[in-house]
Amino acid sequence: MGRFVLGQGDGACRALQWQDESRRYVCGMATNPADYLRWLPQFLSPWTRRWFARQIAAGKGCDMDAELIDAGN
Repeated sequence: MGRFVLGQGDGACRALQWQDESRRYVCGMATNPADYLRWLPQFLSPWTRRWFARQIAAGKGCDMDAELIDAGN
């Protein structure tokens, strides 16, 4: 979403937010899109949150394909 919607090319997505209370990262585009899309009318925020969450499969688990190797063995 950072590249597609925010036009970001490199580095961590600027919409990636740490939530202390849940101790996890969340997508700001899926939690509060108006913070990133200033032109977004307020009445579209609920729909936009759901759309972004669906696009990134939020809440469906990690899709990282890297295999972690235990360096202790």
